[in-house]
Amino acid sequence: MRIIIKICFYLIICISLSLQACKYKYEEDFYMEIEEAVPNSTINLNLQEEDLYICDITELSYSYQSENQRFINISVYMDEKRIYESRYEDGSFIIDPVKFGNGSHTLSVKYFYTLGNNRLEDLTEATLFSEVITYQVLIDLERPESIAAPEVYI
Repeated sequence: MRIIIKICFYLIICISLSLQACKYKYEEDFYMEIEEAVPNSTINLNLQEEDLYICDITELSYSYQSENQRFINISVYMDEKRIYESRYEDGSFIIDPVKFGNGSHTLSVKYFYTLGNNRLEDLTEATLFSEVITYQVLIDLERPESIAAPEVYI
């Protein structure tokens, strides 16, 4: 009989201790607002104006500028035809006007980047941001005739 009382006593103690350990914790206690960083990056082309006038083979350089976003790649399109692609943050590309002909064309620069916060989604490039910058390009292959001055006196 004593053994049964001891077993019941230990059983009651174990049950009461286990019930005290099972406290419900509210979800709000563990809620933490995560602030997402706002993407802030740009690609700079070496253009003097928004519109570009081309009459000969032209080389344009670019540079990626960002506070801490990680650059993925850049693609350059002329009239929706890809003319350049790279994974480097700085570089240059050539526009050959003979390939596109006279007239007005659209140059599009599309680049991809991540937030650079070293989370799993960032490291696996699961969350990519992209931006597109467009420029108007005027190609004029008809050069004016050169003026010859056989005798010039100043």
